[in-house]
Amino acid sequence: LVLAQLLKYTDRLDEAREKFNVLLRDASARGVESPIPDMHYHLAELECRAGNWDAAMEHARESMAAAQQIRMGFFYPMAHYAMGLVEAHIGLSEGARLEANEGLRLAEAAGEVLGMILNLSVLGFLELSLGRPAEADAYLSRAIELGQAMGVREPAYFRVVPDEVEALVALGRVDEAEALLAPFEDAGRSL
Repeated sequence: LVLAQLLKYTDRLDEAREKFNVLLRDASARGVESPIPDMHYHLAELECRAGNWDAAMEHARESMAAAQQIRMGFFYPMAHYAMGLVEAHIGLSEGARLEANEGLRLAEAAGEVLGMILNLSVLGFLELSLGRPAEADAYLSRAIELGQAMGVREPAYFRVVPDEVEALVALGRVDEAEALLAPFEDAGRSL
């Protein structure tokens, strides 16, 4: 699972898809339900990056169905994130907003920072897509702050920084955008 995620984070999407699908088949064959919603949310995100909208939506729906079936609260914010992400990318802005807001509400209630960051990222992306950079900045800056508090320095883990840079530039806050990129540029040189 970790390898599949790392492949996804580094945009090796075909390899990641293959690993996730093998893991899904194995979990189903063994009757192990707990990782299934997680793998489907990762696949929904992966297929969004690949531009495979039908596959992305199918995985988002499977993530939600699996989370509801096994009733594991941790996975609900992720499933809502997956649905919101896909809907935002295919232009279903109201559905995306509803899904991401519900995912954010559930994540906040449970204190699940990962779910908060992911759902904030969808809300920020959505606002940016709708031409509202100030609203996007409100969501994205909070997501970045939460990620920094977690100690996340890898820009591929949460793909929030590019959207926040775009929002800041649209708002005329270029110095802040450049400052936001500086730590990631330093991290890239040290790899």
